[in-house]
Amino acid sequence: MSIGFGIGGWIAVIAVIVIMTYLGYMFSGGRQKKNSTIDEYFLGNRSIGWLVLFLSFFAAQYSGNTIIGYPAQAYRMGYAYILFPFFMTLPVFGFSLIMPRLYVLAKKNRYVTASDYLIDRYQSHLLNGIAFVFLLWSVIVQLMEQLMSMGHLFEGFTNGVVPYIGGILILDIIVVIYVTLGGLKGTMFVQAIQGAIMFVGIIGLFIATLVSAGGLPPVAETLKTVAPQKLGAPPLTMAMSFVSFAFLNIFGIYPHYLQQFFGTRDEKHLKAAISRLAFVPLFTPLLIVIIGIVCAALFPDLKTMQAEQVMPMLMANLASKSVVYYWIVVIAFIACIVATLSSASAVVIVISSMLIKDIYMRYINPKTTEKRATQIGQISNFVILAIASLIVLNPPATIWRLTEIKFDGLAQVGPALLIGLYWKKLSKVPTILGMVGGGAITIYLDWFGLKPFGLMAGVWGLFLNMAIAIIGSMLLPEPEKEQQRVYDSFMSYFEKAANSSQTAN
Repeated sequence: MSIGFGIGGWIAVIAVIVIMTYLGYMFSGGRQKKNSTIDEYFLGNRSIGWLVLFLSFFAAQYSGNTIIGYPAQAYRMGYAYILFPFFMTLPVFGFSLIMPRLYVLAKKNRYVTASDYLIDRYQSHLLNGIAFVFLLWSVIVQLMEQLMSMGHLFEGFTNGVVPYIGGILILDIIVVIYVTLGGLKGTMFVQAIQGAIMFVGIIGLFIATLVSAGGLPPVAETLKTVAPQKLGAPPLTMAMSFVSFAFLNIFGIYPHYLQQFFGTRDEKHLKAAISRLAFVPLFTPLLIVIIGIVCAALFPDLKTMQAEQVMPMLMANLASKSVVYYWIVVIAFIACIVATLSSASAVVIVISSMLIKDIYMRYINPKTTEKRATQIGQISNFVILAIASLIVLNPPATIWRLTEIKFDGLAQVGPALLIGLYWKKLSKVPTILGMVGGGAITIYLDWFGLKPFGLMAGVWGLFLNMAIAIIGSMLLPEPEKEQQRVYDSFMSYFEKAANSSQTAN
């Protein structure tokens, strides 16, 4: 019975995983550092350089849901889906608006998580608690996506020899070792290496797929016969769905992205990383989407959930064609594994930090030592993975659908983060009501699977959220003293920096 490829390929896969784990341990400081403080374990001692940040971001962004979920959705939708990657350049615009200011505040005030900023800015535990729910919602769904991706990857590639649950358990074990030994710094250094492997692996697989299929014209000819509906241009509702997804990405920045940015060495390194991210969201997803379209011709008539396995099915098919294809597939398979590992490890770190820093240390045991809190955080990794794994044993939806739901909730925190950085009059009560109202309509539309005019549920929630927060802040402004505190603590800092820059010029 075939298990994807021979013993040589599996030895290469295992060797890469072992090496990645060892490097993560060594990059974190090895035996010389025990990750005993919050800054060391959760922020890498705030010493991450731009190249590591850039590559780790690349690896984290193009994760299991990208490697497995995007080709599956391209398989279902056909050529219409090729429009989607072009909208994925917009999230970098959100980074450029939020991160330079938020990073400076994080450095100045020693923020570890987004909640640290929200508490400082709004002085409201209720607002922070509501935001925490949406942030936790997003990262738990993100972890579920990675677990499902690994399960489908191994099940599809080995033709069921390694079952879906086996892939999940493999990811669980590796991630626990990764994050427990390495912390954020070790995880990010390994992610940087993984990003380079992913880049090479995806390009190699893309070329092999096109050569094997004879190029895109034969693919189109095959689709004319087996699935002509996959050759059409995207309908307006589909295009609107793409636009709304990109819009939510501007406001919905992952908590683990924020945490990795907080761990950057200085503002210069932060801006250098962000400036190089602009075209990354277009290149890799476009290749992956084209691979998914080719799979629609190679493996027609797969059902909705079966389509989740088109990428591993493609690799298994290519591996049997020649020695060259075999080793290309080995590299691509490793790229798929490290893509999933990179995001899963980053997400587990941030969930752990949110539970420990934002809940345990803030409300349950404020007097605990940082060493003790870090130890509890390391133990919580097991619990987090166990709960998420149990949920995805019976997949609740496709990976793409989970991606939509994730951003629907995450974007509801956007106004409090983004607008609050620029407008001193944004008041806490309207902001709370906006999150509650926006969250309610988002949950309602998602629950019933509704997309009015093709727009995702989170967009309608975000519109209502922003309207309540902005109009409410105009009608019910904070006392002048509170507005002055916000200005002095936040906005004035950036105005002085801007004035100094103009004077220097």
